[in-house]
Amino acid sequence: MTKRSAFPPLDGPSYRVRDLLRAGVPARRLYLGDIARPAHGIVIPPTSEIDLKTIDGRCRSMLPVLSPDQFFSRRTAASLWGMPSFGEEPNLLDICSIHPRRAPRRPEIAGHSVTAGRVRIQQLRGLPVASPEDTWCLLGSILPHGQLIAIGDFLVSERHTGAGWKAAAPSSFGRIRAAMIRHRGSRGMRSLTLAIPKIRTGVDSPAETQLRLIIVGGGLPEPRTNCPVPVSGGDLHADLGYDALQIAIEYEGQYHFTGGESQARRDVERWERMTDAGWRVLRVVARDLRDPAPFLGRLARSIETAKGAR
Repeated sequence: MTKRSAFPPLDGPSYRVRDLLRAGVPARRLYLGDIARPAHGIVIPPTSEIDLKTIDGRCRSMLPVLSPDQFFSRRTAASLWGMPSFGEEPNLLDICSIHPRRAPRRPEIAGHSVTAGRVRIQQLRGLPVASPEDTWCLLGSILPHGQLIAIGDFLVSERHTGAGWKAAAPSSFGRIRAAMIRHRGSRGMRSLTLAIPKIRTGVDSPAETQLRLIIVGGGLPEPRTNCPVPVSGGDLHADLGYDALQIAIEYEGQYHFTGGESQARRDVERWERMTDAGWRVLRVVARDLRDPAPFLGRLARSIETAKGAR
């Protein structure tokens, strides 16, 4: 085999070094500059389409060293399912083993293990991953209260896909509760038990979850998620609201400010239709999540005014 010769026809986008050596690839070929080495004992040939900048690619590169009773879990599984993330992607991949196999031990892995029968494993784009609801249960031991609620909201809420279409919720309250029964006695169960009563459907973003928790934590009534606002020609839905008081709360995420003139026009028209219908619309930005006192004051005054007008 010459210096830059092709690899033999093996299946898979990444390989264990030992398998390539057994297939007749010279050891020196594995140390040339066109070979990626994402982890000890694993190489990616130049013909591979793996993108190590993505969580999917990083996981795919580890497949050669995973056994049938190992799967991606916790934060890694959450990322693969598209669940809300908080901060930067962890450097280590969360991989879990099923007893009696021990937790995996590699420099690139945060390993742990679970009792057999506790986790439902699904194939996601060819990767073995804990089911969405089992992922949530596994996160119970490592995530704070608010983040568990935000991911729970994600699991039971339909997703907007554009043009008025919605994708089905990734899970359901029934499946989450069934998973909690399977995980009974595991670490993090108390956190899950405290979080599940606060999970709501109809939530579009973790910022909306955070805003709802801030409102309740500030001593104000819990607003309705995806609150219907009857307007001329149909219903709009506010992110949060009090329908009996005709108060709508809209969280203005970054895309509202970077979406250009067309997005701005849609936002203005939406606000006009709600206010024309007699609703008071409170608009919230990221700064209000960091320093919520001024917003909570505005909301409290709006609630008192609306109650006084009834």
